[in-house]
Amino acid sequence: QVLLRVSGVKILRVNVEQKMDKQLKSRRRSVDYNELFYLIDYKIRIKKSYLNPSLSLKDVCLMVGTNRTYASRAVATRYKNFQSYLSIIRLESLLDEFFSSELFYKDWEETEELALRHGFQSRRSLDRAMIKEMGVTFSKMIRLRESGAKREFFQ
Repeated sequence: QVLLRVSGVKILRVNVEQKMDKQLKSRRRSVDYNELFYLIDYKIRIKKSYLNPSLSLKDVCLMVGTNRTYASRAVATRYKNFQSYLSIIRLESLLDEFFSSELFYKDWEETEELALRHGFQSRRSLDRAMIKEMGVTFSKMIRLRESGAKREFFQ
C-alpha cells in the first residue's frame, strides 16, 4: 500500500496486485447454471409466479437471490430466453386445463379469460405464443380438439 498526496489530500492507494487478485478470484467463482435453472424453475412453478402477466426476470432474481446475468444465462441453458421459457410454462398450464375441461371455449370472452388466467396479457399474446411454440393458433387448436385430437398431440 502506498500513500499519495494529490493537491494536499492524502489518498490511500491499494496495491494493484491485490486488486487484480480479488478480480481474478471473483471470476473464478463458477456458477452451476443447471442448478440455478432448477431453482428458478422450482420457484416459478411452485409459487405459480408464471400466472402473473407482468413477471419479469428482475422479479425472478429477487425470488432466488441472484443477479440478472446469472439468471438469464441459467434459463438460456434450456430455453432461447426468459420470455420463451415463460410462454412455454404458461402454455403447458393452459393446455392441461383446456384438455381436462369439457368446455370448448368457443367465444372470444371465454378464451380471453382463459388466456388471462394463465398469465398471458391477452388472447392475442396467447395466439402469438402458440404460433411461435406450437405452430397453431388457439382457434385452430379448438378445431383440432373438436375433431378428436388429444393433449399428447400438442407436446
